[in-house]
Amino acid sequence: MNTTVPGNVAWFEVNTQDVESTKQFYSELFGWTFAAVPIASDPQQNYIMITAQNAQQPMGGIQQASSNIPKGIMLAIRSENVQAGSKRLVLLGAKIIHKPTQVNDVTFAIMQDPFDNLFSIFNCNGLADQTSTPPVLGSFTWFEVGTCDIQATQEFYQAAFNWQFSQYETGTDRPYFSIAINNEDPTGGMADHSLSTKNQNYLIPYFLVSDVTTIACKTQKLGGQVINAPTCTASGLVHACLLDNQGNLFGVFSQP
Repeated sequence: MNTTVPGNVAWFEVNTQDVESTKQFYSELFGWTFAAVPIASDPQQNYIMITAQNAQQPMGGIQQASSNIPKGIMLAIRSENVQAGSKRLVLLGAKIIHKPTQVNDVTFAIMQDPFDNLFSIFNCNGLADQTSTPPVLGSFTWFEVGTCDIQATQEFYQAAFNWQFSQYETGTDRPYFSIAINNEDPTGGMADHSLSTKNQNYLIPYFLVSDVTTIACKTQKLGGQVINAPTCTASGLVHACLLDNQGNLFGVFSQP
């Protein structure tokens, strides 16, 4: 993922009420490693940087959930100007959950889209482009938007971040759309859940694995759940949606 281009999903955060339990879960599941970074404005708190095994640089973070930081896994989208960006998103129908704030060298705001999905927008001069290195197992290499209203969701994210949508032929009655920025290769997708009887609005990261079934079984052994069982597409890609031991939704996939 190109983490330097505004509008790109460039980071993810696990906001949890139990940081140590969350670290243990993902360490055992994916082999992630962690590094604590002191928060200058609150010496009692650390921000935990996440690095995939054999990766050269961090891809996400873990922080303590609070009244200001809602619990859950949240995608972070690059913004040129967080103050102006948050105001523009409000005009498009989003809500500000956490006002623009600077922590160390990062300025961020937590937003809620019109479909109740949480995400953040951020600016950080020190975050390097990660597209120059090939993805490794356990790394954050895809994201997915699930929606019950394809048209409204596309209109919001296209206006908000200039996301470009292209429909895949899935061979089913549920369309799937790839998401790209600035005509680059797709880094995410949108799943149509309009025929579902349940609320299927979500915005989640997907992590690359070698065997989805093995990861799904391991997730259950570690206290998580399988929400969507491993499924193989016509192209041979296998994917699944899971809950971690704190009830946070994420996805995994293996390449053909």
